[in-house]
Amino acid sequence: MTTDTTPKSGELRMVAPAKVLIPNLRASALYDEELETELVESIARNGILQPIQVDEVDGKLWLVDGLHRLMAARQLGMTEVPCIVKRGDQAGVLVKNLITSRQKGKSNPGEEAKVIRSLREDGGMPLEKIAEITGLSIGWTRKLHDLAYLPTEILEMITQGRLGISHALELRRLSDAALQRELADQCVQWRYTTEQCKLR
Repeated sequence: MTTDTTPKSGELRMVAPAKVLIPNLRASALYDEELETELVESIARNGILQPIQVDEVDGKLWLVDGLHRLMAARQLGMTEVPCIVKRGDQAGVLVKNLITSRQKGKSNPGEEAKVIRSLREDGGMPLEKIAEITGLSIGWTRKLHDLAYLPTEILEMITQGRLGISHALELRRLSDAALQRELADQCVQWRYTTEQCKLR
């Protein structure tokens, strides 16, 4: 499967917020709730100053970047929003989501892990290719790929910042999901260091 992630000049369109589809699987930048309130208020006063980025895939518009702006527009009942529309494919949407969230400096490793697993399993991409197109090191790509096979509850702990990635990688040594969850809860409750988690 080949994924073209090279930038293409997009066109600016005014689009109804409901027509911008949000992928079920995506890597979103972490966002402070207080800032989200400020964003809604700012958009209510000034409108959306930075267009939302979308890719057109088989005639449908898929969100690449601008989730919080899009949700604010929907909350405010806006009838249209400015979008930069580019041609793309589903795998490209996933890759661009991941890249833009990392560029904002607030990436979500739990969601990144799921994206990498999907690119590997559903897209048939080798990890080396995923590392190349996302700009991640191959070592970090492998770690995120490993994390993706942990139970959803543990990925949520990582996403919420309650469980460290190094702790989660130690949990991967356990083959039983119930034991992984049990030890993850203990790590969070007792604030284990990575070494204490490893010893357990």
